[in-house]
Amino acid sequence: MKIAVLSDIHSNHLALESCIRYIDDKNIRNILFLGDYVSDCAYPQKTMNIIYDLKKRKTCWFIKGNREEYLLKHLQGEADGWTSPSTASGSLCYTYENLREKDFNFFKDLDIKGHMIIEGYPEFEFCHGSLVNARGDLLFGSDEAKMALSTIATDLIVCGHTHQQGVFEYGGKKIVNAGSVGIPWGHDAKSQFAILHSNGSAWEEEFIQLDYNREKAVTELYESGLSIQGNIWIKLVEETLRKGIDRSIDCVDLAIKISMSKCGNGDWNSLDEEYWEEAAKKIGII
Repeated sequence: MKIAVLSDIHSNHLALESCIRYIDDKNIRNILFLGDYVSDCAYPQKTMNIIYDLKKRKTCWFIKGNREEYLLKHLQGEADGWTSPSTASGSLCYTYENLREKDFNFFKDLDIKGHMIIEGYPEFEFCHGSLVNARGDLLFGSDEAKMALSTIATDLIVCGHTHQQGVFEYGGKKIVNAGSVGIPWGHDAKSQFAILHSNGSAWEEEFIQLDYNREKAVTELYESGLSIQGNIWIKLVEETLRKGIDRSIDCVDLAIKISMSKCGNGDWNSLDEEYWEEAAKKIGII
């Protein structure tokens, strides 16, 4: 039994296509998707079309991530303050505008976690962030990760969200993070996913990193109009696509610090764009 585990695609259909070619070449029939299908990269509908095709020709399991939660809440009219163009929410606006009714209906049916039961094989838990929150962080070695392993009845949690591919063991149990397909950190910016292997007694993880057409993914950020709506956020995405390095926390923290010193506003969702641009210049993004 082999199960490919894909998480955090973030609309990067080019990276997803590379992963699917590998999965097809290895004749893997089962795919577990862990959410964050869309946002940050261009043409989210292309990613969703690939997923719908896979749903028809393979055995697939799906849960939603925090990005799908954001989009569904916006659809329901939540006062989230999204505006476009803007660094804080312009990228989400772009994604929302490029999704279709069937995409939202697909997201609505998904939970944030699941319990895998396959006859003849060990059961395991899976989630996007954590078993209680799509935005939870099962960071390796953290108290939250240890608590999660201590409370489950199975021996394995498979997750995504942190974009940090790897395995953490504690108390005879383990967390496997599949990494990020579309906005990968580390590994020379290669697309990442995992394969779970089992002969019936336990699950063993294999971590995959693949090259894909990153330059085209970057080009699409601009030709699609996403860069105009997302401003500095898309510059940060470009940096990650090219180098596998996340500078978003550095930029957010510095933009807030600049805004606080100049006008007393510490809400990153409503910072003036001039503060984002100043922060981006100081950390070398622009």
